[in-house]
Amino acid sequence: MSRPAPPSLPIGYFAQWSVEHNRYCFVNEATKQIEWEVPTTPAYSDVEKAGSSVGTLVVAPAKTVLDTSGQFQGGSFEIQHRDTNTVIVMQLQNGEIHAKPGTLVSFTEGVSIRGTFHFNFKNIFTGDQTSFLHIQGPGQAIISSHGLGDIIVLPMNNSKWIADREAFLCYTDGITRDSKAQSLGKTLGSGPGLWVHHYSGTGHLFLETFGALMFKDLQPGENYFIHSNFVVAWNCQYTVEPIKTSSGGFFSKLATGDFWMCKYTGPGRVYFQSKSAAVFGEWISRYVGSG
Repeated sequence: MSRPAPPSLPIGYFAQWSVEHNRYCFVNEATKQIEWEVPTTPAYSDVEKAGSSVGTLVVAPAKTVLDTSGQFQGGSFEIQHRDTNTVIVMQLQNGEIHAKPGTLVSFTEGVSIRGTFHFNFKNIFTGDQTSFLHIQGPGQAIISSHGLGDIIVLPMNNSKWIADREAFLCYTDGITRDSKAQSLGKTLGSGPGLWVHHYSGTGHLFLETFGALMFKDLQPGENYFIHSNFVVAWNCQYTVEPIKTSSGGFFSKLATGDFWMCKYTGPGRVYFQSKSAAVFGEWISRYVGSG
């Protein structure tokens, strides 16, 4: 028997299915505490500002944590197999999902599939995605990430996020996306490069990572440093600067192999991943024959 859809939850909570109790429990994102009754008040005041977990490093759910689920306008979702084989199971009523082409795994009868091209000057000039996959209910559809990693779920309530363009997986109705250029310094020193995606609106945004998913909540004025190859998404201010070493000057920085670092400053949150596709590609190329 299929499990029921999870109830609508206030900001800062997500639902997890308990096989032992055959019912949903509700996890506070800030404290990680589990509640069995449906919460009625937000865990913290804004999804973009950390509550009681401010200043702590939190590893997102992986093998030892139950799968994450939730609801959006026109449907619900459940993230399964968060062990490098992550997928999103979408239960669609009348809602529509807008996704990266090539991510659709399966769907039931009754689901409507269509594709659209977006050949405009900006997309062609920036090298951005020129086609979209659209999935509309009623029915079930399963979406998979491209790489070996996890999936970020960002519930947005008239809020904004910035992300590496390669991280885009899909979003629900109500979200808009635009490519915007970064400054020259950020272009040369950050992993995302010149163009990044700016997301805004109300709905759910899903991003994919390479490796394990982590995030850092920052209180006002707090700084946190992340290597540019591992950054995925953020909603706070950041700058790019050379790594600080205890001695040795320029050559000491160069010898670390991690010359440029992104410095994020609160308030806000930054998501990052445990693996870099670029670094992994360089590593595996040594073991793959050229012929």
